[in-house]
Amino acid sequence: MNESLEYIFDFTKIVSFLFSIIALYISLKVYKIFHFREIQKKQLDLVLKLIKDFQEFDFNITLVNYNEKYPYGIQILDGNIFSLADKKKDSKVSLLQKNEVINFPVYLTEEVINQIKISEYIHNPIMPNKISNKLRSVFSDKITLSKRESPSYDYVLVDISQSLDSKEIDELKIKSFSPYISSLGMNYGSFLQSTNELKIEINNWLKKIGIKDLNLKWNK
Repeated sequence: MNESLEYIFDFTKIVSFLFSIIALYISLKVYKIFHFREIQKKQLDLVLKLIKDFQEFDFNITLVNYNEKYPYGIQILDGNIFSLADKKKDSKVSLLQKNEVINFPVYLTEEVINQIKISEYIHNPIMPNKISNKLRSVFSDKITLSKRESPSYDYVLVDISQSLDSKEIDELKIKSFSPYISSLGMNYGSFLQSTNELKIEINNWLKKIGIKDLNLKWNK
């Protein structure tokens, strides 16, 4: 009789222990899922902020031609970062020049550098790694500024596009623009390709987490 009671008691302890292990396992799984969803929510907030910031202004792309007597610039494209590659076919460059222009080096104005605040995204540990890598392929996080002078070679300059009303134009007349620019360390063709790859990577990540219906300019 005593042996039976001891057996039942031991069995109860084993069952209780197993239930404790199962309860602990379930708690850890629930915590892991909750933690993952919290991280993913923060990632989504950051990616959506990146998209919003990049869609709030357009780039103005100018072909700066070297000429010993009359250096000059020609606006060849404008649009937000996600639309540039798609609008390349509408570029205001003659067919004879197009193959040459894709090999010209790309420079950013200091106004663009200050506007995009790229380091805030590249160095943020929450940013999805693949998107961060694509950002690095477009914009270097090590900016080296140089004086903007009369060119001794042809290059492509990326500036902020200005869509201004009369009041803003008057304000700009008394505002001095930075004389500094920074090399992107790539040619124009690579720049357009990298911006397109960034758009694709962001789109893929959004679809992966089930976000498919957003007000994105590149979907219009």
